Amino acid sequence: MAMGADDSILVLAKEELLDPYMTAKTIKAAIERSGKKPDIILCGNGSIDNESCQVPQILAQMFCFPCVTRVIDVCMNNREPELKRQIEDGKIETYWTNLPIVVACKDGLNVPRYAPLPFIEQAKQKPMLKLSLDEIGVNTNDQRLRYSNFRLPQTKQEDVKSLDSTYLIVIYMHKSVKYQTILLQGHH
Repeated sequence: MAMGADDSILVLAKEELLDPYMTAKTIKAAIERSGKKPDIILCGNGSIDNESCQVPQILAQMFCFPCVTRVIDVCMNNREPELKRQIEDGKIETYWTNLPIVVACKDGLNVPRYAPLPFIEQAKQKPMLKLSLDEIGVNTNDQRLRYSNFRLPQTKQEDVKSLDSTYLIVIYMHKSVKYQTILLQGHH
């Protein structure tokens, strides 16, 4: 809010309940509840839980908007955004599209800045609507993925012993864009 938003909507949910479909449906419902029509919906490329990058794509499909993922740069030319997307081997693709659009942003697209103290104080006075999933029409019947029985894989005892002296070295050769992997095993 201190960075320039006029208002906000906070949807309260138990994070273990939300799968990508429910998350997208929740975001769509919150946007519709705001009464505003977005030109650009910025999303993260993935989340720290599973890096699936499904939410932006599902959200775009729900709104019938185009979607570009892995975006590293956005430039606006009137109402036609130019989006640069990173692909394999560090190559860049460029897309031009019309608004509205959903953009899944890579790390580094935005340079974080700190809000000045007066803006932080002003943000405390701005409206924040707090809603539950039920209030925006999302419930467990919307869940597409069911997670259960998560556990770490079993490791062999000899694997655990060798971990202190095993090093993985990855060498990146810039000009040829090749990777070389070397596994070094130490002696006890």
